[in-house]
Amino acid sequence: MLVYVCISAHGFGHGSRQGAILSALHKIKPSWRLVISTPLPNTFLKLAMGGVPFEKRLCYWDVGVIQPSAIEADNAATSRALNTLEDNLPFQLECESRWLRFQQESILIVSDIPPAAADLAKEINAPLIWIGNFGWDDIYSYMGKSFLEKTQKISYKYCQGTGLIRLPFSMAMDWNLPEIQVGLTTSVPRISLYSLAKLIRWRRIPDISRTILIGFGGLKLNNISYQIFDNWKEYHFLVSGVRRDNLQENKPNNVSILPTNVRPLDFMPLCNRMLTKPGYSSFCEAISQGLGLHIVNREGFAEAEVLERGIKAAGYYRFLSPSQFKSGEWELNHLLNIPFARIPIDGANQVALILISTVEKVSRGSLIY
Repeated sequence: MLVYVCISAHGFGHGSRQGAILSALHKIKPSWRLVISTPLPNTFLKLAMGGVPFEKRLCYWDVGVIQPSAIEADNAATSRALNTLEDNLPFQLECESRWLRFQQESILIVSDIPPAAADLAKEINAPLIWIGNFGWDDIYSYMGKSFLEKTQKISYKYCQGTGLIRLPFSMAMDWNLPEIQVGLTTSVPRISLYSLAKLIRWRRIPDISRTILIGFGGLKLNNISYQIFDNWKEYHFLVSGVRRDNLQENKPNNVSILPTNVRPLDFMPLCNRMLTKPGYSSFCEAISQGLGLHIVNREGFAEAEVLERGIKAAGYYRFLSPSQFKSGEWELNHLLNIPFARIPIDGANQVALILISTVEKVSRGSLIY
């Protein structure tokens, strides 16, 4: 069985959750062949997959939203990128469909969550399962009238799938498909506390209650000012997404730059809280590891509103404005808001079982969930 997974090029969150899902799938079906089709870098994919064997196909299936920074969006650049993608997709579809036919194996297409996967599945007559907490039609519908035609085309593609696995913190995804809701899709830390401390050259592990993880997913933080950390000298910060070679020289004593070859998730057991943007995988990982979240609001992102509502239900949190983030007013000494519900954290295993069930139903000629 060949599982061909189209993963969005937008940030690292889609890749992180697919790493957790495919790792769970591999434990149950180690003989299945996993092919990841994405422009995400190999170094990141290897970290996310944690030793699970996979093949990489370098393909651009979607654009997402073009962002000049971690908390801003560029609608005009996004529209131009979508036009370029539309021009390039026919040749890519021809190449990938030819490659898949050449494999002469049963195929399941999984998409998180590029709509063009519908064209690929149709071309090779394969079942298609969408996995996500939003579709790009949900996102683009909030970006103005100029995106109306693009949104309609994308919605049509999403309606062509076999089924939808709906993740937590989800938007409408109103595609008239059979669907199943699952819990949080997250991996687990893989490295001992001692080994982590050694990686960042700690002689001893600081007070975990005053250790803060800062990370904004696949978006970089190279413009962060070290002067900000003077506001919080009694805390220690683990900063992800910063180039170590550029920022080590004047680094304060209460800041450690995380190595790029270790996931932020692996450092979470050392931390009490996390400073981040609204992001599905960041939220899942923090909740699963019991971290409180200080969340910088993202203006102009439809998904952010849904994520923020979801975290109120499921996580310990505080919200910060972009100006508060930039000025260092992070409220780390304030109490966190308390959630009023719980979400199961075994979503990755749930998804793996659903994919296996889908393959079995296809072989029997029945696709009713």
